[in-house]
Amino acid sequence: MRSLLTYTVLLCSCIINQVFCQNAPLWNGLVPGRYKVGFRAEWIIDYSRTWGQSELVEEDYAKRPFGRPVRLTIWYPAQVETSAKENRFRDYVFIDDVDATSKLAQSIVLRNDIGSENKSLHGLFLGNENAYAQLLASPVPSYKGARALGGRFPLIIYSLGQNDYTLENTILFEYLASHGFVVVTVPHLGMNPRKDYLLIDDALSFDTQVRDLE
Repeated sequence: MRSLLTYTVLLCSCIINQVFCQNAPLWNGLVPGRYKVGFRAEWIIDYSRTWGQSELVEEDYAKRPFGRPVRLTIWYPAQVETSAKENRFRDYVFIDDVDATSKLAQSIVLRNDIGSENKSLHGLFLGNENAYAQLLASPVPSYKGARALGGRFPLIIYSLGQNDYTLENTILFEYLASHGFVVVTVPHLGMNPRKDYLLIDDALSFDTQVRDLE
């Protein structure tokens, strides 16, 4: 009886993992935790700092003051409805803006994330557009805007490597969230729209990035 019970548990576990792997092909066999994963992106405008005012349309600037945009992308343990549809990788790439400031910032993030034949997402496939399109269409084990689970979960604030693209470790973020962590990332925006990269010998640009993480 004990052997039959053990076999049944193992069989159920294998079936669950097989189904999960079909829905998360990028995981390549990683074992998920107990939690479903929610995903959302939020824009915060830090009005104590300025950013790119001269780059924005004068009519928009006249309507309200502009601060520095900070985009938070968040993976977290979630309560997911049975009818909910999983995200596709493209949902991590193309984030909605909320105003002129975030629109400009998002265009910079997209330029850095999508990259070229030797950089960022395009660089992964050396210019192979079909492979790039397949990546964007790949299912990922997270649910956009899903309700966060109640309770207390440890928080991880993740900073990218110097001038890396924001999607470099999404599998890690999903994995951690499935095991009960909340993961928050912030893209690199540099000092302003004309200097949207981090220089290794420029302490001020790194200080700017650290302040975005605060």
